[in-house]
This record gives sequence, structure tokens and C-alpha cells, in this order.
Amino acid sequence: MKEDPREWIEGAVSPDQFSSLLEYQKKLQQWNRKFSLTSVDDEDIFQRLIAPSAWLGILYSEKDVGVVADFGSGAGVPGLPMAIVDSRNKYLLVDANEKKSAFLKVCMVDERINIHRNIAIRNERLAEGPWETKVGSVVSRGAGSLVEIARLWDGKVADAGRMDIYKGENWEREREELIREYPQYQAGRIEVPEWFENLQLIEIIREKS
Repeated sequence: MKEDPREWIEGAVSPDQFSSLLEYQKKLQQWNRKFSLTSVDDEDIFQRLIAPSAWLGILYSEKDVGVVADFGSGAGVPGLPMAIVDSRNKYLLVDANEKKSAFLKVCMVDERINIHRNIAIRNERLAEGPWETKVGSVVSRGAGSLVEIARLWDGKVADAGRMDIYKGENWEREREELIREYPQYQAGRIEVPEWFENLQLIEIIREKS
């Protein structure tokens, strides 16, 4: 019998965290009907968007990452569900779209969603070049190719940091392009539950010099 992602997540997080995920789902569905934040249908939002994001957040909750930047956060995926289930780290949601950033800000001030008070918003179009304060990790879903993401975040991620990027089945070609341009990086697929279906999770780390 195929495992139910909703049941899996409910069993893996606290009741407060699961309730918060449902509040986020409800708010996303309400806003999506007015502003088309995502093309995913209401009935599929938890399985396709929230559950895979929360799964990664559970992994992150076991380590001290520091600041996790969600690049192209859009409707809050994957960063917002990750922040809900991960009280250990802080989350920076980065998106250039003002409409989507407005939704993220509404979620951030909702104490039923931002239960750990660990979310900040950065509404800007990211440019190449370093940041003075570097983040510990970058996560992203649908914000560009692997090499585009690496180019924009070069100098913004700590040397010991990582990037975890959600991709489709044809991610190998993007990995080849990434390694050609950035030979200092290694990229590989993280093993995920079957209910991810065709969604892949790609880990990018910098080789030690």
C-alpha cells in the first residue's frame, strides 16, 4: 500500500507543528484563488508542495545550519514549511515578486504559522556577488537551473555550506553543466520517500580544498 505523505508528516512532527502546516495550507489556498501563487490545485497542495518541504525541514532540524535561504520562495516553498518543523535554524525567504512577497509577509506575522519566530523576508532580485553575512544553506524549488543558482549564490554561502535544490527527473544534464562551470562543487541526489514521486532533491556541496 502506498504511503500517505500527510500521515507520514503528521507522525514525524509535533501536533503544534502539524497544525501550523495546516494553517499555512489554508492561507495558501485562500490567496491562491485570488492571486495564482501556484499552479498546483488546492487538493494537491499538501502532498506536492508542503510534505516534500517539511520532509527536508525535518532533516535540517537535526543540525545547526544557521540561516537557511529559500531562493525564489514564491508561495513559501520549500522554506516556510521547513521553518515550521525546524525550530533550530532561521529562515530567510528571498523573492523578487512583490505579490508573492506580500503573501510571505502575511504568513510571517501570523503566529499560527510563524510559531518559532524564525522567518525573515528579503524582497529583491538577487544579483551576482558576495554578501557580507553568508548563509549556511540555500534551498530552492523552481528558481532556475543548478548552474544559475550556483552563480547567483557564489559568495553568499559559507564555505562549509550546502545547497539543496528540488528538481525533476532530468536533473543529470544540469549537474553536468554545473560541474563544468564550477568544478569545486559536487552534486548528487538525496534518497527521498516514494511519495515524492518524480520530484528529485539534489544536494550541492563544495569540495574541501
